[in-house]
Amino acid sequence: YLTARKVGDWLYLFTSCYKEAGSGEEDVERYIPKINGSLMSYEDIYLPDVQTADHYVLISAVNAADPQEAGDRKGIMLPGCEIYVSGQHAYFFLPEYSGSQEMTGIYCMGIEDGDIWAESAAQVPGLLYDSFSLDEYKGCLRLVTTEWDYERGTHLNHLYVLDKELETIGG
Repeated sequence: YLTARKVGDWLYLFTSCYKEAGSGEEDVERYIPKINGSLMSYEDIYLPDVQTADHYVLISAVNAADPQEAGDRKGIMLPGCEIYVSGQHAYFFLPEYSGSQEMTGIYCMGIEDGDIWAESAAQVPGLLYDSFSLDEYKGCLRLVTTEWDYERGTHLNHLYVLDKELETIGG
């Protein structure tokens, strides 16, 4: 269990699942997660372009007004990450590096009425401190990152405003 958020009548549960690489396609139980004892469908797993990952975040939707009604179940393969959930999105953040450049990878899943889908991904310079360093306002993601400036020997803080496609529109 990682966290849970209630949006309207829907409860979104976020759990973690470690899977090691299988030795071949026939070894699916070693690398495909199970939910309620059944292997997830390949179409329900989002595989972002990250350096290495052996860890899934599984997202399950349940109608809180009628717990017998289950919504979507999706998985995103990411190494350890921070999660931020707004009324319409679940964002996953993780540190990424390009040479000596510190970056924050952002992966967005849409959520609405029990439906879950992959939406967009981006990178911004600097590292996100924690989930209190961001919010969503009027469909835009606002976040603050920090990076080390090797030339000046100090930290630099950056403010970014990203649209729903995670394109930078301000900062």
